[in-house]
Amino acid sequence: MQSPLQLDAYLIDEVAVSVNVDYEPEGELVGDVSLQPRHLVNDEHPELHQLVLEVRFGPADSAPGSYPYSGHIVGRGVFHVEQADADIDATAKLILVNGTAILLGLLRGHISQITALGLHGPLLLPALNIVQAWEDSRQEATDVAE
Repeated sequence: MQSPLQLDAYLIDEVAVSVNVDYEPEGELVGDVSLQPRHLVNDEHPELHQLVLEVRFGPADSAPGSYPYSGHIVGRGVFHVEQADADIDATAKLILVNGTAILLGLLRGHISQITALGLHGPLLLPALNIVQAWEDSRQEATDVAE
């Protein structure tokens, strides 16, 4: 079954990676990875959507030598939704959950390629719970609105 959400294009707005000279490769990888998705809608063409996704990564504060790199990447995906009758909330969830999963996979690949030439070799960012990130962002939006 094909998803009503389709990726038309993506690009990278920003990327920065720094080597962690304190990294100790013998230890366990303990890093912090965070997501910040933003959904943008085209008022003239409501079937078109942009997802701007910022991914930040680096060592956990409690273990500075536990992660080989620090950095961030900001990607932008251009999507269209083929369900014209979908309600706004369902479409936003589709973009923010499925779109994030699609775009995150692409951005993870770029970080792996960039770090492949780094001092500590390639870094494959861990798989993340996109549904939990979406629920957290909804809670933050609710907290701001109150």
